[in-house]
Amino acid sequence: MLQRLNFIDILRGLACIWMIETHVVNAFLPDGYKDNLIFNLIDISNGFVAVCFIFCAGAGFRLALESKFKEYITMSAPLLSYVKRLLFILAIAYWIQTPEFSLQKTLQSSSEEFSKFFMCNVLQLIVASSLLSLALLISTRSFFRFRIASYLILIIFFWCTPFIWSIPQDQLGWIPLFLRMYIVTQPTSLFPLFPWAGYYFAGIIVTDLFLISQDKDSIIKKMIIASLGITAFAFISKEYLWQYYPSTLNWWYVSPVHALFRTAGVMILFSLFYMFKDYCTGKKSAFMQLLGKESLVVYVGQGMLIYGSVASKGLQYFLPIIVSPLEVLLLTSGITASMGAYANMWNHFKRHSPEQAQWVLYAFCTLFVIAFMIIPV
Repeated sequence: MLQRLNFIDILRGLACIWMIETHVVNAFLPDGYKDNLIFNLIDISNGFVAVCFIFCAGAGFRLALESKFKEYITMSAPLLSYVKRLLFILAIAYWIQTPEFSLQKTLQSSSEEFSKFFMCNVLQLIVASSLLSLALLISTRSFFRFRIASYLILIIFFWCTPFIWSIPQDQLGWIPLFLRMYIVTQPTSLFPLFPWAGYYFAGIIVTDLFLISQDKDSIIKKMIIASLGITAFAFISKEYLWQYYPSTLNWWYVSPVHALFRTAGVMILFSLFYMFKDYCTGKKSAFMQLLGKESLVVYVGQGMLIYGSVASKGLQYFLPIIVSPLEVLLLTSGITASMGAYANMWNHFKRHSPEQAQWVLYAFCTLFVIAFMIIPV
C-alpha cells in the first residue's frame, strides 16, 4: 500500500510547483499580458493551487490514521508529537507575517499592519483544520463516527459560507482579533475557514473512500465520473440554480457549487495520479515526490525568495516590474530548482542525522526569537 500511495506525495509536489508558478505570475507578470484567453485559463487553473494544497493536507491526516488511530484517540505520545508539529507550523505561519524584525517595532505598528500579522494564510488554515479533525476524532472515538462527522463538517463549511460572508464585518469586532481572522472574509483574511476548511475535509473523505475500497481501480473510475458530473453541473447550474443567498455575493467566492467544482478538479488529479502511478517513476517523479514530502520547506522557502521575509527582501524588491511571460517561465523554473535543491539537502540531513537536524532547528528558532526581542526600534 505504501508504494501505491506515493502518488499523493507526487500530487502534493505538483501543488508546490503550481504554487511557485502562481506566486511568480502574481508578483511579476504585468497587467498588459493578462487580458487574453490564455491568461484567463491560467488564472482559473491557479485557483486550484491552494485547494490542492489543503486537500493533500487532509489526505495526509487520513493516511496517518492508518497507523496512529489508537494512539490519537488514547492521547498517547504520537498525538503529543503531532500537536507539537502543528504548533510549530502555526508559529512559522505567524512569523512569515510579522510586520517588522523587532518586537518593539511590531507592537508599534499600525492597526492595519497588526491585522495582517493575524491574517489566516494556508498554513494557519491547515493547522486549524487539523486541530478540528483531532477534536472530532477524539470525541467520536471510532472510524465510522469520525467518517460521518467529516461529511457533516464539510457540508457545514461549504453550505454555511454565504451566511458567514453575509455578516457585516464591523459586527464581528467583539471576537478577539486572533480568532476573528479565521472567520472574516477575503481579502481581509486570505484563507478563512469558510469555505477553505471544507477542502481539508474533502481530502479526508476522498482518501478514506479510496482506502476502505476493496477495488481501488473501480473507486478511482467512479471518482472521475463523479468529478466530471460535478463539473458539468457547476457550469450548467451557475446561472439557473436557485440561490439561498443574496445575489450581491460573488458566486466564485461563496457558492457551495463552486466549492464542489474545485473539489472535483482536485479529485480528478488525485484519480489520474493513481491511474498513472506505474508511469510516475524516475528522476522527475522522485523530484516531485521530494517536494511533496518537504512541502512545508518549499512553501516557506519560495515565499521568502519571492516576497521576502521579516528579516530580508525578496526577488520582488530587486527585479524589474516589467517581466515577459518567457522570463516568468524561466524564473519559475529557477525557483523550483532552487527549492528542490534546498528540500533535498534538508531531507538528506534529517534522514541521516535526525537528532542534529532537530537541534539545528531548535537553535535557529531560539536565535530568531532572541534577536526579535532585543533588536531596538
